[in-house]
Amino acid sequence: MARSTLSIRYLGTADQMPLDLFFSPRRFVRHTFTPGSSHDVTSICTADELNSSAQFVALVDAGLFSVTTVAGNDVAPLVAGAAAPSLAGVAVPQVLRFVLATGGSAGTADDVTLYTAAAPFAMRIVDAWMLVVQDGSGDTVQIRTEAADAGTALTAVITCTVAGLNRMAGATPTVTTTIAKNASLFARRADRSVTGELFLLVLPV
Repeated sequence: MARSTLSIRYLGTADQMPLDLFFSPRRFVRHTFTPGSSHDVTSICTADELNSSAQFVALVDAGLFSVTTVAGNDVAPLVAGAAAPSLAGVAVPQVLRFVLATGGSAGTADDVTLYTAAAPFAMRIVDAWMLVVQDGSGDTVQIRTEAADAGTALTAVITCTVAGLNRMAGATPTVTTTIAKNASLFARRADRSVTGELFLLVLPV
């Protein structure tokens, strides 16, 4: 049986990125990363310990690091945030969550900025759904590359006519769409009063 390994990968662009983590008793991750480099921490800490490090999780959520564990040909996600493709194109799926707060009184369309030239990694959007708190008749949410209903639609519209789980309606686009790292992403609301949690299922590419 292949030995499982636990690795940290640097996703940033700085020429040198030092990382210094302490795990009791007397165990340290002290390594300086270069763009795209990885560091095997199998003998130093566990995935649970990395997940328990607020310092490290904040760096992962900021899109600077990812963590993978590999056993034979299996790849599993460990820490929330960006995960790089590995093992001949097999990617670790991620669910991105965004809170859509009210933009004002009902009756006006608006945009919720998800990323402004700051998508943490290149990704394919596989699915999208809403857990709606405040619904409205005929209201929808759609993910786009630009604000003001411009740019390219990356998902079909998500109907938001009832409170609770609402999924995409229709068959457009007919293929999964891809955005680049550091791209912009917007949620177009047909009515700014629609609120709730937006979820995107993505695959890093």
